[in-house]
Amino acid sequence: MDTCPRCRSADPVERAHAIVGRGTRPLSGLLCLPAPPPMPGRIKAYRACITVGLLLFLAGLGSTSDSENQRDAVAVQVGAAMSTIGLLVLIVGLILLASSGEVRRQWRTAGWVYQTVRRLWPLLDYCHYCNLVFMAGGTFGVDPVHTVRFLWDAADHTLKVGAPRPPGM
Repeated sequence: MDTCPRCRSADPVERAHAIVGRGTRPLSGLLCLPAPPPMPGRIKAYRACITVGLLLFLAGLGSTSDSENQRDAVAVQVGAAMSTIGLLVLIVGLILLASSGEVRRQWRTAGWVYQTVRRLWPLLDYCHYCNLVFMAGGTFGVDPVHTVRFLWDAADHTLKVGAPRPPGM
């Protein structure tokens, strides 16, 4: 077992995943493996905008091209309005698609960092005497409240990518 970087003792040191496995409260909640980063909303939204916009645009064009509806002025106006709204929603979807490229790259980078966090988490030790979380063989540690940030920073430092932080950090 590793020694605590603060008190230099190995007696009160235990693996964080062992504490989580036992369910020791409140430590197990602080030392648990963080959740993966969520997919940004803009990536999902552009698909819906493009689909709805295309359907509205085609439905509006279809209603104005019918020979019976061309005689009815209200039907022509409704069809034109549907086509216009559909075209606007389609344009918004295409703008979201164009802007989601950077968001998608950042999310992918955050996913790589999260995979590294998953590999580093079993190496976390906890000193019961000092109330300190540290990496096995590490020279410094943090309070258990900062475990997620500590893991994320260690993974980011390992990969040297500067990934965006998950929500709440």
